[in-house]
Amino acid sequence: MFTIGNKKSFFLLLAFSFFAFGMNAQELSKEEVKKWKDLAKEYKKNPAALKILTEKSEGLEAELNELNAEVGQLQQESSSFQAQMSRKNAQINDLQTQINRLNMDLSEAQASLASAETSKGSSEVMTDGYIAGVVFKVQIGAFERGQLSSDLMTSENLNLENTEDYQKVVVGQFRDYESAKILRDQLKKMGVKGAWIVSYRDGERITVKEALGGE
Repeated sequence: MFTIGNKKSFFLLLAFSFFAFGMNAQELSKEEVKKWKDLAKEYKKNPAALKILTEKSEGLEAELNELNAEVGQLQQESSSFQAQMSRKNAQINDLQTQINRLNMDLSEAQASLASAETSKGSSEVMTDGYIAGVVFKVQIGAFERGQLSSDLMTSENLNLENTEDYQKVVVGQFRDYESAKILRDQLKKMGVKGAWIVSYRDGERITVKEALGGE
């Protein structure tokens, strides 16, 4: 016997078959028309097979809906990732622009550097390239490691210091604090708001207080 569900599925299939025969008969061959009629008769005799077919169709439709949902989610994640990459590239381009602008601005500060920087004799240079003794510099930025290339450091007064996590951009090299302060204030007037003085002893960074003789 047909259950209500089987009857519903059968009549839906039958209605669809007749609709296809009536609307698209001109597109079906005689063999195809006979095949669909025989199939409708077979399902009428075997409602269990019709039920299995219906459930399989519904299951495949559910899987298709799940796949479409997953594809939609992946598309959203891809769009979000692309947006993040675009923002990152924009930040890198902005940093490169700032570095290039600083290289040009530093040429305007050469007069201050020439009058304030102490002459560096060959006896002061250590074997690793650092200047012996206490030196003051001006740091203009610290960025995540790997964002900047040393090729961007086109001025002899502009250096890139790599630490474990950051890349630090520093300018100038002075024996006295006041000379470094002049450059820091000039850079701030140029728009480098985060410029600040850092100090070193024999190439190792120390606090400004230590460099000035404090404990």
